[in-house]
Amino acid sequence: MDLTARFRELVRTALGLEADPGRPPALDRLALYPAEVKSATSDGLYLDVQPIDPRVEGHQRVPVRVGVPGEVAVVQAGAVVLLGWERGDPSKPYCVPSWNAGATVTKLVFKASAVHLADESGSEEVITKTDFLTFLKSWQDAAVGGSDGGALMRTNTIAALTAAGWSVGASLAGLGSSRVKAVR
Repeated sequence: MDLTARFRELVRTALGLEADPGRPPALDRLALYPAEVKSATSDGLYLDVQPIDPRVEGHQRVPVRVGVPGEVAVVQAGAVVLLGWERGDPSKPYCVPSWNAGATVTKLVFKASAVHLADESGSEEVITKTDFLTFLKSWQDAAVGGSDGGALMRTNTIAALTAAGWSVGASLAGLGSSRVKAVR
């Protein structure tokens, strides 16, 4: 081997490149690589991904690290995430969000004891579907004297109840979730 080829090999080795300049550099498993989501589990905890870099093989059931403890985001196929490996270990892949423009979140879950939308101070309780259905059931029972004849009341809206002379606002005041609040 001539001196120039030996020097080239030494420099490439020092830089972590393959000795043969015709081969691409070894994959850096401490880096993050863009990958297209092929599918997501319904609970949003795992993704099947195909990296954009052809040197990186596709992975299935890769755990997702969303960033906020207890948060789960289920995305549609086609979204882009970043694929990495814990401490560079090829047996421990993970994905982190790097949603591309137009990515669609099909479900967003926050496992938290309280969620405030906008700002905590001055936030008011949000009425949930369960709260509202409980409210309608109580109006139904009051209007017909029991729960056996309420088919008509179940189809009426608050506007109809108000038009009938019921004081809807006063009854709604105590409704709402203490866990989800929003600023108006």
